[in-house]
Amino acid sequence: ALGLTMACPRLSICYIVRNGIEVVSSYASFDNFRHISFERCCRIWSSRYDMIQYVTYNDHCTLLRYEWLHQEHERFIAGLTEAFVRCGLEFDANCLKPLKTRFHPTRFDGESRADARDLARRKERWKLWTDEQRSQFTEICGESMMQLGYSIPWVD
Repeated sequence: ALGLTMACPRLSICYIVRNGIEVVSSYASFDNFRHISFERCCRIWSSRYDMIQYVTYNDHCTLLRYEWLHQEHERFIAGLTEAFVRCGLEFDANCLKPLKTRFHPTRFDGESRADARDLARRKERWKLWTDEQRSQFTEICGESMMQLGYSIPWVD
């Protein structure tokens, strides 16, 4: 990445992180991931933590939380504005529209359509998991969840 920042001094990377419970559950909704085991889905999400560490400690990167986008949280807007400024651009509220229109809620098996649309309820998908799945998630994703400030309800 150092080479990229030298070649492109205005390089700006925005990385959006989501709650692991929602992400791992979402994988089961997509044909591309449906064939992958629950354990492997946990490992895929957990491996993203390396990228998050990179983003956190590099000046040309901005870490954003998915839930901030839906709340139009000031921290999301501030992070996006910072990224635009690094590129020599000006942020405008219209920049949020494409991000919001790309939102396609997934639906986990056994979940109602209303729950799938509600961000607050989607993090409750763990209730539809088996005991074994909760155990695998805790073992594989627990540290990353803790480091990112997301709770694991069955452990807390």
